[in-house]
Amino acid sequence: MIIATEILYVRNVLKPIEVENSSPANGMLLTVDAKTYSLETPAEVKDLADAERPTGKSLGLLSSKNHWPIYFDGARAEGPRQITENKVNISGYNSAFLIGKKKIPVISTAQEVFDVIKAAGGKQNQ
Repeated sequence: MIIATEILYVRNVLKPIEVENSSPANGMLLTVDAKTYSLETPAEVKDLADAERPTGKSLGLLSSKNHWPIYFDGARAEGPRQITENKVNISGYNSAFLIGKKKIPVISTAQEVFDVIKAAGGKQNQ
């Protein structure tokens, strides 16, 4: 069982993986303690988590380079983090944030990352 307030982030599965009854996973969740996979899509996981999270503490949203949603606990995040100029040109990422000791690259601008983290009460870097 996953506790909604322990979710750090949730995103689409990047590589095919089977979960319950050989069904393909749709979402990958990183929690405080572990990485797990779900049959639910990231948007469904977000809705389920937000229903259990305290009012005003819903998961924030930024985008991967595939324009897939990355929902995350902005209060536990730190950012924006820089992406080197070379990586911007090669990868298409524009910024990143830290959460759970992981650097998560996003196509969102540094200002967008800053705004989402600030709104959630996380640690902003200018």
